[in-house]
Amino acid sequence: MIPQNLQSSYQQHLDDQVSSVKKVLSQSQFDHLLIAGGTLNYRFRDDTTYPFRLNPYLARFAPLQHFPNSWLLISADQLKPKLWLYEPQDFWHKVETLDCTAISEAFDIEVTTTKPNLAKQLNAISGKIAALGDASEFEALDIEMTINPKSVLNVLDYHCGKKSEYEIACLSHANKLGAAAHCAARDAFFDGASEYQAHQAFLSAIDAEDHQLPYDSIVAINQNSAILHYTFRERQKQQPSHSMLIDAGASFLGYGSDITRTYCRDSNHLFSDLIRALDDIQQKIIALIKPGVDYLDLHVKTHAEITQLLCESQIIQCSVDEASQHGLSRTFFPHGLGHFLGIQVHDKGGWFRDESGAERQPPKEHPFLRLTRTLEQGHVVTIEPGLYFIPMLLKQLKSSSAEQLINWKLVEQLTPFGGIRIEDNVLVTDQGARNLTREFLAY
Repeated sequence: MIPQNLQSSYQQHLDDQVSSVKKVLSQSQFDHLLIAGGTLNYRFRDDTTYPFRLNPYLARFAPLQHFPNSWLLISADQLKPKLWLYEPQDFWHKVETLDCTAISEAFDIEVTTTKPNLAKQLNAISGKIAALGDASEFEALDIEMTINPKSVLNVLDYHCGKKSEYEIACLSHANKLGAAAHCAARDAFFDGASEYQAHQAFLSAIDAEDHQLPYDSIVAINQNSAILHYTFRERQKQQPSHSMLIDAGASFLGYGSDITRTYCRDSNHLFSDLIRALDDIQQKIIALIKPGVDYLDLHVKTHAEITQLLCESQIIQCSVDEASQHGLSRTFFPHGLGHFLGIQVHDKGGWFRDESGAERQPPKEHPFLRLTRTLEQGHVVTIEPGLYFIPMLLKQLKSSSAEQLINWKLVEQLTPFGGIRIEDNVLVTDQGARNLTREFLAY
């Protein structure tokens, strides 16, 4: 499960995680932290389940993505965390068994063939229990505990943005896998594939199934790429096929990559020029990353760069200053610059000022920005500027006082191409930025 070359860094990661939890317990006046790994959820009036997703708070301690009904207990007075694994006797389904020395040696493990009698064991311990997970999972225990206390969650969420050596290695490998899959999907597009076929090429390249990806892939051809979270994936080939935006990642030991690229079939078209220009902007922004930089400032700087590009390309027909005063870039770049990345595609704590959970919310003109933190060494973030021709937003702009500032004839020519997004996964280092994506995918 955990490869030999990562076992040392995994043990250090786990030790640090446990130490941090014990500190949080002391600060919050709890004695134990109980984490429910999650269970298989059945569809309504059906005997089939949804794909299992491990509770991310447990996943930070061990990659148990194939172990529903697992539980973790960290106690302030115990050296090793207690881990319950459920391995039922079942001839209907394959039952995973733990075969990982690094995990076996790091935890006090109890394997049960029936769901563990946690209530009896937990009643035997003294002290206050904080519990993390879906509240319904704790109901049957019928013991006194505090479910999802903010005093614990806020601290864990605030610090999860900062990654350990082990986590960085996992994220790097997820980028390596994702990069290979992106190349396969790109080649399929240029060979004339449909959205569905390009997505299948992505899956095949890394030998994965949909439910094993960190999120639902976006594979959007032509105007579909102007739908920011488009996951339909048409099977019919679009004719003509102008462009493709693919936002897709791969997983490794629970950690995911989040990569986006945009391609244009005609390398001499203005849309291709815009792709190249937006790539230059993205790289310019990444070059500014270092500890102490305000992520909100990077977002605002990106809007300034995109405004300049829109003016230079004659999409906007006024000065850069006038375009900025009207906030015209927000029509073409409506989402945030990026977010934290880790176990979750959108790791928590992006708005937190400190461990208390006090928030620094984004300004009202940029409501969709997920990250407003000052960057620190060890943070892993995405940088994903976009430039889109979204009919709904263009319609709003056309009915505004800034209508005469737009080259609508050019906009009409570009709208069938949909939009552009370019996204890399970036580690903040003491020297600046390490681009985990471009180590494996030049573009």
